[in-house]
Amino acid sequence: MSSKILLFVALFLSVQLSAQNADLEKALADAIDIQVGGTFGKPKVSPKVEKLGIAQVSIKFKTVSTAKLNINAKKQGLLGRSSAGSRTASSTAFLNFSDQEMTPQDYQEITNHFYYTLQRKLKENGIDTVAWSDIEATDFYKNAGDNANEFPKTESNDEDASVTYNAFKGGQISTGTGFAFLKMKSNSKMCDAIGAPTFFANIVLDFVDLDIQGGSSVRSSQGNSFGVGASTTASFSAKHNAAADIVLTYSTSLLSNNKEQAETWVVKSDIPAGVAYATAMEENEEKVKKKSIMQSLFHKSEALKRTPLVVTTTKENYKNAAKKAAENYAMAIVGKFKAMKAS
Repeated sequence: MSSKILLFVALFLSVQLSAQNADLEKALADAIDIQVGGTFGKPKVSPKVEKLGIAQVSIKFKTVSTAKLNINAKKQGLLGRSSAGSRTASSTAFLNFSDQEMTPQDYQEITNHFYYTLQRKLKENGIDTVAWSDIEATDFYKNAGDNANEFPKTESNDEDASVTYNAFKGGQISTGTGFAFLKMKSNSKMCDAIGAPTFFANIVLDFVDLDIQGGSSVRSSQGNSFGVGASTTASFSAKHNAAADIVLTYSTSLLSNNKEQAETWVVKSDIPAGVAYATAMEENEEKVKKKSIMQSLFHKSEALKRTPLVVTTTKENYKNAAKKAAENYAMAIVGKFKAMKAS
């Protein structure tokens, strides 16, 4: 059973039985890997955290999502196996609201909700937190977080679209990777000033779980005895699966202290909301074409490319599910701190 399926089962059971909370917390925590210096070395910061400064919460809300799979075919030759070609299978989904579109206030509400939820859960589990006003007052935040005017940030390309919000309309100091030398020194001074390590949270919140399974087959003809007429034909297939569930997908956050030690917290497995939110999910090219925001992103269906999916919901359904996914990530973070302290 995959880790994603286990998470869904744990989330379902947690609704049925409150006694499952410990198992749920562990399952969620297992979705996070901690990397030290780009490796999976022994973490030195997280096991000692007694107090934490949540210095950033950035959430990227996806509104168009694409999954891609490169399918390779191999042929057998005299010198071994070699390429017989490749194809790319893709599946694109668009988020659609049946009542009213999300407003900046709605996205900001979800982002701030995660901050408050993480702060509360940390305190409930014996880890004190630094007030946001104290974070804002540090020189490092004033200098490194001075890009607040760039947010909310809207991004789009031929495959995806998203909008990013920061807690309390602040800036984005870290994208989840380690700081350069001088910036790390400034951050260590910030840790001294607030009396705690700093945590820079980055979240990617998807509205659909897309999965593609691909296959290939090769048919070869040797031709005559001189090899004339030899040919190789490769065929490709793809099976597209989709689930309308809000998931916190691959993203990286940064934990660092006053000794210039840092850890990258990687969400290696999707963390689902585990609650139904969509009112409909359908393959519908025409509906996609009518959405002006999606016109530049729409491209004609081709072989191995699924007809665009439209995931429809209401604003309140989406907000409630997005908050639940964020709450699950907060539980995962707390569970990871507890596991590191016990290790």
